[in-house]
Amino acid sequence: MTNTEYINKLRIFATLMVIMLHVAAPVRDQLENMNVLNWFVGSLFDGFSRAGVPLFLMISGALLLNKKESFKDFYVKRLLRILMPFIFWGIFYAFYWPVSTGNEINITETIFSIFKGPSSYHLWYLYTIIGIYLVSPFLRILIENITKSQLQILLILGLIFNVILPHLYSEFYIWLKLDLKLGFQLPMIDVYLWYFILGFYLQKYFSPSKKVNFYLFAYIFTSIITVFLGYLVYIHDKTYNPLFIVNESPFVLLQAIFIFLYFKTKNSKEKNKQSKIIFTLNFLSFGLYLIHPFIIDLLDKGFLGFALHAKKMDTILAIPLTYLTVLISSILICWIISKIPILKKIIN
Repeated sequence: MTNTEYINKLRIFATLMVIMLHVAAPVRDQLENMNVLNWFVGSLFDGFSRAGVPLFLMISGALLLNKKESFKDFYVKRLLRILMPFIFWGIFYAFYWPVSTGNEINITETIFSIFKGPSSYHLWYLYTIIGIYLVSPFLRILIENITKSQLQILLILGLIFNVILPHLYSEFYIWLKLDLKLGFQLPMIDVYLWYFILGFYLQKYFSPSKKVNFYLFAYIFTSIITVFLGYLVYIHDKTYNPLFIVNESPFVLLQAIFIFLYFKTKNSKEKNKQSKIIFTLNFLSFGLYLIHPFIIDLLDKGFLGFALHAKKMDTILAIPLTYLTVLISSILICWIISKIPILKKIIN
């Protein structure tokens, strides 16, 4: 396998995580309305799936910050390719959500609303990645002209200001009711740009030194701990706090790093060629990300002739069943779209 071929499998895994997250997440907020066992099952599915978007950002950094391209080539290749999906799916969901709930819409206002912000809960990622694309050529120049140790210092600063300090502030407030915040910030690098740079660093400088299963077990352990910590905070505050599962959480960060290193390490030990299934799923992964909330909502509202939602049934059965239904339906629809020349650009 080539040095970055593991990225394809990692991208598929990250996509599967995001779909699972959106299927299981509604259960996480229902602790007061269901028994603890069902909640724990739902929260485990949710907790294991939190690193999907950070992995997308790390993948983009690993691939893009190494490339040698002019500004023009970079912007033409990246921004023009994402513009069609951005406009199509932004308008699609801007119309779908109000129509599906019976609300009236103003066509002109609805169309232009996509420039004000995401029209669906998952489309925020498109706005974020477009912003990162805009600064990537400049960031590449910076990275090309600093040493490995200087890049490490930059990542450490980003870790402190974007992950560690915000988490400590929240911990102090939850357990001690102390509102402690420093006035210092790191305005140049937010957590999403930090993940982007981290992906480049792990791809370029990390050499597998541990057995592949170490990273897998570390990811599993971190995910389980995340769920239990969330439950402890609930017992303490009598309300669920997403402190441990947001993208800025050190636990989500560890999940993303362990998964990234697992696939990278596994890649170094394998020689097999990429299968057709991996190739197809990798090609469809962006489309799966874009369309799966639509399928989830169709099932939730019973628009397909039957209703299916994780929070309305026994979670042990409901979440896997809903997940597989959403995944298979999304794959089939994206595969059909990919075969229609005029439409395939909205998922690629």
